[in-house]
Amino acid sequence: MKAVNLMRIGISLFLAVVTCLSYWQVLDHGFLKFDDYHYVIENTHVKKGLTREGVI
Repeated sequence: MKAVNLMRIGISLFLAVVTCLSYWQVLDHGFLKFDDYHYVIENTHVKKGLTREGVI
């Protein structure tokens, strides 16, 4: 039973490390704002807040 738990912990740690290494390079990437101003900031549905019409 103890060996199974150690194996699960080892596999979990391995997967966590591999995932972190895979996404490590995105830390240097900036945020891209192509059309955010037009579609988010100027959007009347967004400005009104959470309403029934906005959800529909």
